[in-house]
Amino acid sequence: MDKDNQTITLKDGRKLGFSEHGDLNGKPVFFMHGNPSSRFLRYPDDSAKNLGLRIITPDRPGMGLSDFKPNRKPMDLPDDMVQLADHLKINTFSIFGASAGGVYTLACARKIPERLEKVVVLSGGAPFNYAADPFQGMAKNWKKIFVMFQKFPVWLQKLMLWIGKRKLDKDPEAAYQKMVLDSCHNEADKKIALDPALKAWVIGHSGESMRQGTRGVIHEMKIVLSPWDFNPADIKKHVDLWYWEDDPLVPIQMGKYLASVIPNNTTHFFPGGGHLAALGAWRDVLKSITGK
Repeated sequence: MDKDNQTITLKDGRKLGFSEHGDLNGKPVFFMHGNPSSRFLRYPDDSAKNLGLRIITPDRPGMGLSDFKPNRKPMDLPDDMVQLADHLKINTFSIFGASAGGVYTLACARKIPERLEKVVVLSGGAPFNYAADPFQGMAKNWKKIFVMFQKFPVWLQKLMLWIGKRKLDKDPEAAYQKMVLDSCHNEADKKIALDPALKAWVIGHSGESMRQGTRGVIHEMKIVLSPWDFNPADIKKHVDLWYWEDDPLVPIQMGKYLASVIPNNTTHFFPGGGHLAALGAWRDVLKSITGK
């Protein structure tokens, strides 16, 4: 069986795509990818296998192999994860999410705590109404992108993404330089982005998030820029929070806000780093999940 391109049919008839890697007989861990991204997001090494972890990464609706779901909100996703876990005959599992995947990780912690073991958020954004100025600490180019998605009509958002996808398809190497390296604001991020194995893996799978078009990515941006449909203060499950001080996309104050409202948490706030530091810390994060 192709473990990178699996699907199940959910109760409402939608297809849900997912991948598995690592030790397929190991401890199950669900990973929530960022945006734009897909089930292929990972650091391409043998860390999961060596640590005895079975990493299961679902495509969110409208991305990769997963069917689009109109009007979905973060608290809709835990139901999909329960169905996926039941299909795989998994009772309890750990879960971690990076960047835009953080809100879904926390939604699972809020809605299905009885199914979860460890919960980890890596550079995950806060609700965009968490502060009077949610852009505080964010790099100018990222703020510009978010403001455009706030103000531009949907047809223009689609055009922007379509143009980006055309460039990606035409010259993946050049698109990588533009989309990834140009967004690295420090040497730490550049070092991670230039890692040959990671670069080849990302370029090889970079178009998967828009396999079905732009709807999934656009709806994800809408969710990122909206208040959440749950209160993180209501999360009773313990949450590990990992953030880096020099992250230009998810400023560390977002992590500090979540730490101030989630009742039971442990913070891992690191100096330096950047938004790619979560991938650079891949093995350390997985090791923390094993408890070793």
